[in-house]
Amino acid sequence: MIGLSRKTGRALSGWEYFTELAEDALTTQLGSREKRRDYGSRLPELLSRIAGDDVLMLAKVYAAQTFVHPPNNLAHFFKADRILAERHDTGLWLKIAGQYQGQAVMFEVSVDANRS
Repeated sequence: MIGLSRKTGRALSGWEYFTELAEDALTTQLGSREKRRDYGSRLPELLSRIAGDDVLMLAKVYAAQTFVHPPNNLAHFFKADRILAERHDTGLWLKIAGQYQGQAVMFEVSVDANRS
């Protein structure tokens, strides 16, 4: 798996590229891409009600759905074993552990209301 970083423009491969793809899918509102309406996640819709007690459980569910949703093309490379969700000042912080091509890995993603 090889591609370009959407943040820096440099070439990425393997785990580095996968984490960028996963972050993009998790932080993109489902239905917001013009020609790919099925791409993304429901996580961004939780940002409007971050104070509710149900938000952390829903964040875990929506994140898990993002990894198995076929248009996101992540299930071929990664299987989530554990997803932890926490609130922070402007959004949610996810800690995701699982198997990437047979290796145990963990990464973190911020779903932020102030994201540009």
